Amino acid sequence: MRLLLIRHGETVDNVAGIFAGVRDSALTTHGVLQAGRLGGHLAARFPSSVRAVFTSDLQRAARTAAAGVACRSSRVHVDDVAETASSMRARARRFLDEMLLPLLRLRRSRAEDDVVVVVAHGLFLPKLYGCLLERVPWQSLTLDPELLMSYPGAPPPLQPWWSNTAYLECTVMPDATTGGRALRMHVLRVNCTTHLKYLTRTRGGIGSAPHDARQRTIDSYFGKRM
Repeated sequence: MRLLLIRHGETVDNVAGIFAGVRDSALTTHGVLQAGRLGGHLAARFPSSVRAVFTSDLQRAARTAAAGVACRSSRVHVDDVAETASSMRARARRFLDEMLLPLLRLRRSRAEDDVVVVVAHGLFLPKLYGCLLERVPWQSLTLDPELLMSYPGAPPPLQPWWSNTAYLECTVMPDATTGGRALRMHVLRVNCTTHLKYLTRTRGGIGSAPHDARQRTIDSYFGKRM
């Protein structure tokens, strides 16, 4: 299984420097553009191999998933209360045990052929990744040479940071030496934002404003050129 852990697009609270938590902060206009870039990038890389998408039910993650991946999506409920770090870890472990790992066992024969996407939040993703690493013995964790080259003089962070619409990409499969009880993981990309290259924020405060879904694009005025 190829797993993509993706953070949602930029939100109004991100711009204001507020930790959104369970606040249902809207995507900015720039955040919607980020999600669109992500969608084009993933469609080019994985044109027909995304098999499952899991997303938080808060709108910033759900809308990023809708723009980023055109396939079926399962919402992961987020309780509307403040969470402690331990409660987030417990929720991450439940998600692994009840949803992600059963999917891995179901499709283990196809290894990397299936892509599974998780779109969530900057506070939750490190907890989820950390809980996943708990299932991976150190000798079964490998880092891609290209990833190592992108961190000259220092190892890639094992608890990475996610920028808006950035993703961590890894392959995960049952470790045959343990009878499938543990996992093997190969990390390919950390905080990948190549899809955002040359994307600039719209000036005049428009880029940082909440996105208005009713707003028409320039294509809607002039039509798409053939």
